Amino acid sequence: MDKMYEQKIKFVVKELAGDLLLLDKGDKIKPISHFQEKYKVARGTIQNAYAFLKENGAVDFDGKGRTGLFIKEINYSKLQSYCMTGSLMGVMPMSNTITSQGLATALYKALNNIDCDLVYMRGGKKRIRMVMDSKCHFAVCSLNTAQIAMTEGCDAKILYNFGPNSFLPRHIIIFKDSSQNTIQPGMRVAYDPTSVDHCNIMDVLLKDIEGVQRVTIKAYQTMRALRDGVIDAALWNIDEALEDKNSHLHYVFVDCMDTEKFTTAVLIVKYGDIAIEKILLNYINPEQIKKIQKSVIRGEIYADF
Repeated sequence: MDKMYEQKIKFVVKELAGDLLLLDKGDKIKPISHFQEKYKVARGTIQNAYAFLKENGAVDFDGKGRTGLFIKEINYSKLQSYCMTGSLMGVMPMSNTITSQGLATALYKALNNIDCDLVYMRGGKKRIRMVMDSKCHFAVCSLNTAQIAMTEGCDAKILYNFGPNSFLPRHIIIFKDSSQNTIQPGMRVAYDPTSVDHCNIMDVLLKDIEGVQRVTIKAYQTMRALRDGVIDAALWNIDEALEDKNSHLHYVFVDCMDTEKFTTAVLIVKYGDIAIEKILLNYINPEQIKKIQKSVIRGEIYADF
């Protein structure tokens, strides 16, 4: 085969696989003339690309005479392998809590049949930026972080909302002094400027309290800072407070504000990335994600991600 023609076939296979990825079983395929015009190639090149995808088990067709060509069978995983360079890549929050471990386990199981890798990173804004910079195809963050990013002009789309308590359970304030139940004037309070959610919640909680010292502490440094007497109080979550190593902690629940948008996990993609949307929508069932996550939280199955 002529090398230039071989390169042309590879190009058309890649592009055609991407177009077919947007279809479902039973859908009608646009006529060959449409793809001739779109890819600027001959009819025979399109037919050879169809034949290649069919022979390799990516798709099968059902010709219905003059009514056209329809999708008989479709293998999204194989189509993905032809139209994408490398694996489908998702970026998740750090798996520090049983809630985040449950969500990671659920998504891992949902995407286990396709070529997909999950990476883990602190900071919702950083995770969204990974998607916007095309370093990852999707990201998981809180509803609050996603909404703020989109308000600020980020070209993101919320593809899934997994509901309250899917990102984090209830928020709490932990205190060094077990006699304290509220943040008092003059207290040194942990403040993590790298976390949009943390800052938003703390700004509300500290709004009317004078003389509070905001100590820059990243979330994972909180417990050590509390033990070392660097801070008097900090925002935390009930998951980690209930761990055996933290069972001695004195805490109160954050009940003075609606925290639902901070506890809700969402999955975002880059707006207009239809191929990625199609893959994810085909494999992720939000109700099944919630079910598996809850099973991990209740200890019915092991976390596995």
